[in-house]
Amino acid sequence: MLTARIARIAVITLAIFLGQLTPIADAQTSNVTITVHVTTPKVYHVPVSPGTTVEKAMQLAKMQYNATWYPSVGGYAAMILEGTPPTTTGSFGSPFWWLCINDLSASAGMSAQQVSNGDNVDWYYVTDGKCPKDAGAKPH
Repeated sequence: MLTARIARIAVITLAIFLGQLTPIADAQTSNVTITVHVTTPKVYHVPVSPGTTVEKAMQLAKMQYNATWYPSVGGYAAMILEGTPPTTTGSFGSPFWWLCINDLSASAGMSAQQVSNGDNVDWYYVTDGKCPKDAGAKPH
């Protein structure tokens, strides 16, 4: 009985090592896609854990960004993403980065907004603050 158990453990360990079996801990990993809509969109596929925020997913993707705290959105908002715009004054009326989750406006800032398996995170550089599926949205 003990020999059979040891043999089973050895087979399972070998299967994990050869990539034929995924350890249970990996079952908690989710995948999200982040797209920065610039002239040529930049797309990142990021494995994340449950409870990961948009900002943490951006850090895992090694994205370059500058952000500012906005209490009204409950977190940080991107000011410069992947070099766009080269500089910003943050003045009203100028284009700004808008965060969309699955084509709808995020409910919080990037440091508070959590993502789930299969989510599409999109950043649009806009003047209207609307995502593709928001009411009254214009095509981007």
